[in-house]
Amino acid sequence: MKFSTRLLSISAILTAISSSLLAQSNIDHTPRDGDCLHPGIAGSHSLILSVNDTAKTVMVDPQAVSFDDSQDTYYYIDGDTISYVQFATKHRFILRGDTLSYIGYENRAVDFRLDYPAVAAVFPISDGMFTTDEWTGHLFQYGTMMLKHVRGISRGEAQGGWTITDGTDTLRNAVRLRWSLDMAYADPDSVNAAMPDSVASGIISDMQVDVRSMLAERLLTERTMWFTEDARYPVLTDSRVSRIVINEEAVSADTIPLTMLAMHYPASFQRSDTGEDYIAQKPQGKKGSNQFGEYHYEDYDHGTSLKVGEPELSGEAITITLSSSSGTCTATVTLFTDSGMRLTEPKEVTLTTVPQQYTFNVPSGWTGVVLLRVESGNESYTRKTII
Repeated sequence: MKFSTRLLSISAILTAISSSLLAQSNIDHTPRDGDCLHPGIAGSHSLILSVNDTAKTVMVDPQAVSFDDSQDTYYYIDGDTISYVQFATKHRFILRGDTLSYIGYENRAVDFRLDYPAVAAVFPISDGMFTTDEWTGHLFQYGTMMLKHVRGISRGEAQGGWTITDGTDTLRNAVRLRWSLDMAYADPDSVNAAMPDSVASGIISDMQVDVRSMLAERLLTERTMWFTEDARYPVLTDSRVSRIVINEEAVSADTIPLTMLAMHYPASFQRSDTGEDYIAQKPQGKKGSNQFGEYHYEDYDHGTSLKVGEPELSGEAITITLSSSSGTCTATVTLFTDSGMRLTEPKEVTLTTVPQQYTFNVPSGWTGVVLLRVESGNESYTRKTII
């Protein structure tokens, strides 16, 4: 289910200490750029060895992940709509103000739509954040109405102070976000279980279905994500889809796993994927390729030819002074959010030795931190402003 982008791009409030757990070998990892992400994929049980809720500790095996171009993930932003695509399925979210809501998914066979957005998270995400929202919707399969009336509950919960470790290296002060979508296949308020199948089938679907089975089952989708302050996207995710089968007395239920998938996405990989400057500092007294110290992001300049001033804000437009000391050249300017989502397409500008002002519009309605990135050849500069 990328989330955000803003959900995928949540910046946890707590300070994180990134160690070599986040600095795996890049041998199997192919850096991507822009909206294409390349995390490591693994089975939930092989990557996540144990989760201790009491101690707030996750034991992982980073070597269990593999990298495959066919498993890349993508995110797209269109106005207030954020789309997250993986395995040929696109999940859609809406970000309005400080609230991120889910509106459904689509793939080659299925189009699942909520009648109205279901709240998934509220920003800023902090320890103790909790959301719950009831929703209704419907589902098309190959263009035919498969389920006319479905309903469920969306729940989101954040908890700080988590530790992720592989037994040797440790990442501390991560924030865990758990989001679940509980769905009843058929809405009991619109379908009476005592109805004949031939009657009820026409009420809940254009297809012939086993109504009593649908009334007795639910579908539970759960996604757990661990964020750190220095990572744009979750460093660890656990996604599960299960059937909940209620017995005849409707007292207890059996949970049948359908799919389980985990992803490990070190912060260093995230920065290289998006083309952002991410510097690994090697502390004194440590040697070897797997003994890196703390990772962090720095806004600093590469090269000396471009001259980039400080951005000035006027309404929803950013003005900046640019020039090139080496003569006429072409540069590109792109606006990003502080969480890494691209706000504008790269815009080409021609620079000369004479300083000139250039103005770039921020998408209407956007507020928060904006990163302005200027690139020309091997030189790159990043400036930050707040709208």
